[in-house]
Amino acid sequence: EQGIRHHILDMSLLGQITENALTSDLEIEQKEGEVPNTFVDGRNHLFLSFAAVLAKQRGIKDIVTGVCETDFSGYPDCRDVFVKSLNVTLNLAMDYDFVIQTPLMWLDKAETWELADQLGAFDYVREKTLTCYNGIIGTGCGDCPACHLRQHGLDVYLSQKGEA
Repeated sequence: EQGIRHHILDMSLLGQITENALTSDLEIEQKEGEVPNTFVDGRNHLFLSFAAVLAKQRGIKDIVTGVCETDFSGYPDCRDVFVKSLNVTLNLAMDYDFVIQTPLMWLDKAETWELADQLGAFDYVREKTLTCYNGIIGTGCGDCPACHLRQHGLDVYLSQKGEA
């Protein structure tokens, strides 16, 4: 859609080796002091590793991911230290000079909406991107924690902009 070929890989295999609210039919919950049960162990590691394989095949050095440590919901694979570590690991494992870009790493959701607006991509991000744990593109289901976080960020941004 943006002049970039889209690749969709079947990652359902994760449900064969881990049980959580995203790969199994479980209620979303977070217990005090624990990672939410929406966390899928190794998911971002796998996503970025598969992206690296594809990138190398196409001669691409830059891999861009939307992970964010500022409001990372307790997910260890959204931390800057993880991404930097994986970047080194992929470079060594594949003998290739990747650069994993994390433009949202230090932005909260309101700042992410502001950036999208500044880049002229506000409507695209609002209508065509996926945050929802239930896989609903755009505004999402409105019930899951990811949708609440996204909507709160949008509300804060629109309020700051004077459009709320």
